[in-house]
Amino acid sequence: MPELLLTNAKGKRRSVKLLSASNSQRPNEIQMRQLEHINRILPPEILSEMATRKLVIPTREIALLLSRLKGVADLTISIGES
Repeated sequence: MPELLLTNAKGKRRSVKLLSASNSQRPNEIQMRQLEHINRILPPEILSEMATRKLVIPTREIALLLSRLKGVADLTISIGES
């Protein structure tokens, strides 16, 4: 299963599972605003890979991912398999 991997400068890794776009729920209005913010933070190559592979962030993970992205300035972000 694909995951968005977040690694800080000290090497601590967090992950968020990604879903196929066809299996995901539609986000509500608050989640849509959070996703817009996430899209401004994520590197373009990650967004491009997610779009190419038709992967989305599960609605239940949106707020947590946003807090993790905002909480650490120096993150390495990649997509991997679990």
